[in-house]
Amino acid sequence: MEVLLNMTDENNVTSEENVEEKNVEEDLKQNLEDESQNNIVDKIQELEKENEELKSQIDSLKDKMLRISAEYDNFRKRSVREKSEIYNNSCADVIFEVLPILDNLERANSSSYDMDSFKQGISMVIKLFNNVLDKMNVKEISCESGFDPNIHEAVIHVNDENLEKNTIVEVLQKGYMINDKIIRHSMVKVAN
Repeated sequence: MEVLLNMTDENNVTSEENVEEKNVEEDLKQNLEDESQNNIVDKIQELEKENEELKSQIDSLKDKMLRISAEYDNFRKRSVREKSEIYNNSCADVIFEVLPILDNLERANSSSYDMDSFKQGISMVIKLFNNVLDKMNVKEISCESGFDPNIHEAVIHVNDENLEKNTIVEVLQKGYMINDKIIRHSMVKVAN
């Protein structure tokens, strides 16, 4: 019996130890679960905070993009308006310079004249016109150096053995340029 009692005692002790171990395991599991839940809650809060920061950055970038877009649109409109004003001002400047020539032509047309005074008046108008072109930095294209397809336009070709190839025989219409920009090519007759 004593053996039985001892065995029962041992079983009771083992049972108690098992129960205690189970309790410790359950406590550990519960602690781990609580800790995991706390970690998850912390992680969620961290992610929510990061999400808010990212939303704030996105809103800031959207605002910046809208401002830049509006600024570009204003710049584009201002550029179009300035180009139009520059064109109109340039036209007004050219017309202002040409009006005295028109005045002189109208005076010559309305007066009674003899041929010599008429020629003298036309010469004065041509001189005035050339002065206006000089003021605007417009130069006549030279035709003395020979044919250059960049500045001359050959409209007639002539075969003449007495002349070198690409020699300008006659200027049919003068060409003009302003700085390096061609306004009108010289129309010429060229020897082949």
